[in-house]
Amino acid sequence: MSDGNFNRQLLPPNSYRSGLQVGRQQMRQKALDALSEILASSSLNEEEKERMLSEMRARL
Repeated sequence: MSDGNFNRQLLPPNSYRSGLQVGRQQMRQKALDALSEILASSSLNEEEKERMLSEMRARL
């Protein structure tokens, strides 16, 4: 029983931060997938497409 002092042992685990990281990772993957689709329909050669994808990965 708590005596009124704030005891972290009694609190439920906080999953907010890990959920936020998962959301960011999902949005990063969606952005890369969208860029891949756009590049697939473009008339660029494979070297240029791969260079653009790697540059986008570095920026994200």
